[in-house]
Amino acid sequence: MAAKNQQKARDSLRRRGRPKGLRQRVVAEQAGLTDQQLTDILSNRRLLRVEHLEPLARVLGVTIEALIS
Repeated sequence: MAAKNQQKARDSLRRRGRPKGLRQRVVAEQAGLTDQQLTDILSNRRLLRVEHLEPLARVLGVTIEALIS
């Protein structure tokens, strides 16, 4: 995933998780990630991989396209 899309997706994850009142730990667990993995993705210490997009989008109730736009 290109660096520009990485940043867009990280920003979108931060925005979309908060309005629903979802805790980061819950989002991570429901998407099959650990809390630390999601923390690392959001803080740019780990790349957001393509295979993470569908589970994260599903948990947040959005499309993959919405997640990276």
